[in-house]
Amino acid sequence: MSVAPITLRSFFPDGRTKDVFKPVIAAAGEAAKDHLPKAGKSAFIAVMGSALDQMLSLPLAGVLASPWTTIAEVTVALKETAHDPESTALVSLFNHGLTSAHRPKIDLIYGGKALMAMEMGLDLTMDLIGVALEVKGGRLHGVKAGHCQGIGLFTAFNTPLLKHDGRTLPLAGRVRFK
Repeated sequence: MSVAPITLRSFFPDGRTKDVFKPVIAAAGEAAKDHLPKAGKSAFIAVMGSALDQMLSLPLAGVLASPWTTIAEVTVALKETAHDPESTALVSLFNHGLTSAHRPKIDLIYGGKALMAMEMGLDLTMDLIGVALEVKGGRLHGVKAGHCQGIGLFTAFNTPLLKHDGRTLPLAGRVRFK
């Protein structure tokens, strides 16, 4: 039986509902209304909601991959398995911390003119415990063991939208890399 991968939506307990975005989307729509035709406001609100929803669909693996590839043991395993697509190495990362900050934005452009930008923030601080990382064929493949505990904050227009409460999340089989 396969378990669902951890996405930002599953990392943030309140991320399972689009209702959390309604206030910030409404505020963005209000800010842009003078620059859009009447018909454009409803399309704008739909696009903003869709963009935020897509962002929460991103796998947590994308956040973890970059810092993990800088760890010496992982770098060695990547090089040692690169020659053979079936070659596999298991790297024990044991207990370690990870901090990640991202500042994506959505630009609203209408008629070739930039009207506004919705700036977002994604801040994660995690303690990763008992992590065993599988490296296969010179690439990160997945997490075979371990769990994480941490805090996270997702903001838009400097307004907190989602918070991670520090609950423990199992990682084994739920973090896969492409």
